[in-house]
Amino acid sequence: MQMQSQVALITGAASGIGQATAEVLARYGASVMLADSNREYGETVAAQIRQVGGRAHFVCTDVSDTSSVRQAVQLIREVFADAPIGLLVNAAGVLRHGYLPELAEADWDLSLDVNLRGTFLCCQAVLPLMLEQRRGVIVNISSSGARGCPGRYPAYVAAKTGVLGLTLAMANAFREKQQPISIFALCPDKVDTPMGEQAFRDFRGYAPSLSDRSRMLVSNQIAQIILRLMEPEWAIASGSIIDLKVV
Repeated sequence: MQMQSQVALITGAASGIGQATAEVLARYGASVMLADSNREYGETVAAQIRQVGGRAHFVCTDVSDTSSVRQAVQLIREVFADAPIGLLVNAAGVLRHGYLPELAEADWDLSLDVNLRGTFLCCQAVLPLMLEQRRGVIVNISSSGARGCPGRYPAYVAAKTGVLGLTLAMANAFREKQQPISIFALCPDKVDTPMGEQAFRDFRGYAPSLSDRSRMLVSNQIAQIILRLMEPEWAIASGSIIDLKVV
């Protein structure tokens, strides 16, 4: 699939799923706007994409802050004025663990702010552009945690479950208003990313071995699925929640 006429905004793009998605989309010709709070890593990823001939720009973004998100979206118009935004990938996320009685209020707030509020704010900021051009795809990264609801991650589970509800509500709204926007939620299981390793350490108390990593998803696999969701044929599946696990 070629994406030369598309712009993609990817949050959490400095590492993990967001980084892999930016690299894959750029390889297929998309112009990618990388949004992340980690300036050092984000600028490095954008530079690496440009070094191999891709179009990439980094913007330091706090997805939980309305003005920061709006500035990132406005920058798309300025940097990639020759192409419309065709894809939003909400991959920014944080993971805080602790059973509810011991969970710090600050960890609860951060989890909801980044994982759920951030998804909401980015969707809200990008939708006017997609509706104006009458096309677009949104992919929200939820988690298998929203399905299995592990007890030591109440804040993360609450936020990622909220992402699923938001995705379904938006899909229904697009259908009711006959708006040509597609939206999907992905629920990856264990992923070999910095956050995935953190979760593994929380549960097991040690870093994953090579054998453990062989039973984990790879970011590039998820990025390839996101690429496929850009195909027009997937529009009829808008609202789908896709579970991703190693077989």
